[in-house]
Amino acid sequence: MTQANAPTLSPIICAGDLALDPWSRTLFGPKGAEQISKGQFIVMHALMRRPGAPIDKSHLISLLWPDDDEPEHGENILRNHILQLRRTMDRIGVSGDNLTLEFTVGYRLKVGRYVVRVMTPAQAAMVDKFLASHAEQLSLEPCA
Repeated sequence: MTQANAPTLSPIICAGDLALDPWSRTLFGPKGAEQISKGQFIVMHALMRRPGAPIDKSHLISLLWPDDDEPEHGENILRNHILQLRRTMDRIGVSGDNLTLEFTVGYRLKVGRYVVRVMTPAQAAMVDKFLASHAEQLSLEPCA
């Protein structure tokens, strides 16, 4: 693959005890990692880019359906993505209760440390090792 054709990978972002790999759509926590759906990734990515800040539901919906193609039950689909993300967070060792609904504002990801950063080389090596050992199980493909 030539440099011009190489995929552009976004850095892994971290917020508190969570890390999100945009390339594999994998969410990492203290007790493991799980690949999440494209819709769940879009929602979690938006929340992790601004941890602690409420993200308006209408903004999340516009990210999920950027061409104004929101389905009739778009808000229900968003709620389902949130429910699935809470369950995933519980399984990987971060309480799903940290993903809250602020009734008049939107959704908020509460984390112990409001930090968004690119992973250190040691953390990236750990993630690379995990992904290499689980590549077949995760069916790794770049997200579109």
